[in-house]
Amino acid sequence: MNSDCVILIHGLGRLKSSMGKLEQAFINADFDVINWSYPSTKLNITNTAFKLHDVVKRNSGYYNNVYFVTHSLGGIVVRRMMKIFKIKNLDGIVMIAPPNNASVFASWILKGYLNPY
Repeated sequence: MNSDCVILIHGLGRLKSSMGKLEQAFINADFDVINWSYPSTKLNITNTAFKLHDVVKRNSGYYNNVYFVTHSLGGIVVRRMMKIFKIKNLDGIVMIAPPNNASVFASWILKGYLNPY
């Protein structure tokens, strides 16, 4: 078992397969990888953050360092999780294109749907 783990989190309307090239790159770099998938169009951000925390809690004890690499909505989910929970061995986060102020398209599709509060 490796001492470092990367948790990949896809964006809105995607599947974990959209993070497949990153997953393989991290495996090739000798990281353990959790390519986490969630129903991005069905759960709100808070519920998704709780589900992500369950994954982190089940796995973080096995690793010295846990990293997140997120795309789009995945970054928002991680931020929400971190606001609710303290992650002990979190060592880094890379967020690819997080929608800090939501795109016009996402706002139109999700109006009132993914309210984090």
